[in-house]
This record gives sequence, structure tokens and C-alpha cells, in this order.
Amino acid sequence: DDNLPEMPSEEDRWVAGLEWADSLGAQVVNSSLGYNRWDDGTGYSPADLDGETALTSVAAALAVRRGIVVVVAAGNEHYITIPADADGAIAVGAVDVPGSGERMPQIASFSSRGPTADGRIKPDVVAPGSGVVVADLRRGGYVRRGGTSFAAPLVSGVCALLLQKNPEWTPAQVLEALRSTALDLGIAGPDTVYGWGQINALAASGLDEVPPEEDRLLAPFPNPARDGVVHFPVQLAERGLVELSVFDVAGRLVFTGRWDLWPGSHDWPGRAPRWVPGRAVANGMYFYQLRLPSRSRLGKIALVRAP
Repeated sequence: DDNLPEMPSEEDRWVAGLEWADSLGAQVVNSSLGYNRWDDGTGYSPADLDGETALTSVAAALAVRRGIVVVVAAGNEHYITIPADADGAIAVGAVDVPGSGERMPQIASFSSRGPTADGRIKPDVVAPGSGVVVADLRRGGYVRRGGTSFAAPLVSGVCALLLQKNPEWTPAQVLEALRSTALDLGIAGPDTVYGWGQINALAASGLDEVPPEEDRLLAPFPNPARDGVVHFPVQLAERGLVELSVFDVAGRLVFTGRWDLWPGSHDWPGRAPRWVPGRAVANGMYFYQLRLPSRSRLGKIALVRAP
């Protein structure tokens, strides 16, 4: 891709790059390029975003049919750009930050929306794309950047992990794994802002695990914790809200967390220095309450760190 000028031949180069990747046996291709207008004033209208008009969109769909997982940035123009309209390609939008406690991710202001001209939902999924830490090639070190171009590679990485675990999967199966395990955001169900939601790599990679028949609460470990880290393992039969509260011996709340989790096994390393921002939690005895949709557990944990 040439930064300047923007002309239709850019699409030819994109297709050539895709063919080159195919010749090397690539299983996942990531693209952060999007096209809609050329410098001469021509380009694509919203009616052209049907997956069958633009050269790059047709090529991306062909690559998917050949067994390549094609991941494309949805764009930063508020409406998807080609080839995000390609049939079978994974179009990725951007959210601001991952959820923390009750705070849920919000769509980034620049993230492009769908649908396609023929009514298909795009983007397919979203991933963190605001304030992403990336390498600074000019000055060295790291910087923070924003854009769907930084969200798409995160999804590509998850796709590679899924194929490593399930090498027989087709691109359609990879896409379905991402969609079916994504954290639903915005209005209920798939929509043209968040797609099917924010990717959940852990849930997507655990699709072949059989959930337990009932919720289970296991004892936290290690107890006592000598490095300030305590794991609270749970097993869920169905998706549900899990709440953890930790109190000191005086009854003061020192940590609380809420997670909307999928079926399967989960645990959280509760690093004591992070329970109270700015200072470490003192050594001693603590009480915890762990709540699942169907049951709860009360208990004690001890922190014994070296001085």
C-alpha cells in the first residue's frame, strides 16, 4: 500500500499480497487497509458494499473459500470500508477499554458501523482498539495508538490460537467460535455497532470442553498465600454473574469484583497489592464471599508475605 496517492491500483496490490500469503501457506491473514474514495474523486458508494462489487472484497471472500481466515479492520470512517463487507471475512470494530467491574466496553467513537448493502451484520466482532500499546518503529519503545487497525490484529492472534488447538477447523468454524462466545454489548443480540460483541479468547478456545452439570465452588488456594496471590476457582454450568467480595477482620471491604462468565472452569489471581489502589493489603486474616448464580461460599484466607 502507498500512503500517497490513493488510486484504484491499491486494490491490485492488496490482492497481490493476498495471493503471496496464499502461496506461502498462510492460514490467517490480517488487513488494516480500507478503501472507499480515490484521489480522483471516484470510489465506492454505500450501495457497492455488498461483498460482490469491490475487487478486494471478492478476493477476500475467495481466500476464505480456499481455507484462509481473513481478518479485516472495519475502518475508522463511521461506516465500513471495503473489504470489511467481504462474505466470510471477519470484520473487526474497536471498543475503548475492556470491562472492569460493572464498567462495560464502549464502542470507540471512530469505529465503523454496518450493515453491508445487502443487509449482513458488520462488524462481526469488536476488540480493544483505543489506547492499544504498540511498538514505536521510529523512536523505539512503545506508544499508545487507536484505530480498528489495532483491534484487528488482536482478533487475528486469537484466530491463530484457535487453529493451533483445532487445526481441522474451517474459516467458518473459527468465525462461529468468535461469534458464539463473544461478550454481547449494546442492544441484546447481534447489531451493526458491536456485531456479536467483544471477543473472548478463553471462551472461544474452550468450546470443546463439557461444562459441569451444576455450578461448583472450590476452595481458594494457596491458603495461606505467601506471595499475595490467591486463586478463587469456580466451575459454571451456564453463563452467569460471579461476584467476589473480600473483607478484613474489622469488616471493611478491601476488594470487590463482578464478572459475566461463560460455562467452564475459571479462576482469578487476586493480587493483594491491587485490592486497594496505591497500597498493599497488610498481612493477616481476611474473609471472602464468592457468589455464583445458584450458590455462594463464605470462607477465610490468610496473607503471609515476606517483610
